[in-house]
Amino acid sequence: MANFGEMSGLKQVAVVVGGALLVSAGVLHRVQDPSRPEAAAQQKRKPRSRETRKLESYRPQTGGHRAAAANLKQQLEIERRIGGRERSRWFAHAGCEASKAGTNRRYTSKPQRGRFYTEVPFEMELDGPYYRC
Repeated sequence: MANFGEMSGLKQVAVVVGGALLVSAGVLHRVQDPSRPEAAAQQKRKPRSRETRKLESYRPQTGGHRAAAANLKQQLEIERRIGGRERSRWFAHAGCEASKAGTNRRYTSKPQRGRFYTEVPFEMELDGPYYRC
C-alpha cells in the first residue's frame, strides 16, 4: 500500500472526503443517540408530564384525606387504650368470680394481627364441680 503523498490527487480527495463523512456521521450519531442520558430523560419527561397533569386534579383532595387519616389514627389509639383496660377488667372480674365459686381457671391467649386491627382470642378452662361452673 502506498503512502498518502504517493497516491494520485483523485484518490487523496476521495480519502479526505470519506474520512470527513465518517467523522461527521459519528458526531451526528453521538448528538442524536437516543441512548444518551439526556435524550432518555427527555423521552421519560413527556409521558410523566401527561400523568402529572392528570393527577393534579386530585391535589385539592389530599388535605381532606390527611385529616381523615389523622382522625382514624386518633380513634385507633383511643380504642387501644380502652380495649386494653376493658380486657384486663374482664379478666380480673372473671378471676374474682371463679375464686368465689371455688373453681380453678386457665387462660390461653392466641393473638392474631390483622391488617388494620389486632384480635386477641383466648381459651378459658374452668376446673371444678359442674354446679359451681
